[in-house]
Amino acid sequence: MRVVGKRVQDDISFDASAEKLLSGARWNDAMQQAFGANQPGIFPKGVFRYRSHEEADEALLDALAKRMATIALARRNG
Repeated sequence: MRVVGKRVQDDISFDASAEKLLSGARWNDAMQQAFGANQPGIFPKGVFRYRSHEEADEALLDALAKRMATIALARRNG
């Protein structure tokens, strides 16, 4: 088995810790950067009506793919 990294999972505790808060903030920043938090939402504003769940799922997947492509292009160009 291959082990990558040395980070140890913290136990759940009721005591506040500045170190754990800083670690959580770093993780949150990394997740926002990874998933393009500065990009607009997936769907444009408005009400959408679909004939079936399959049609709605297809629209969602298309919107997600476009969002992912936009993020990838922004990373490549910026």
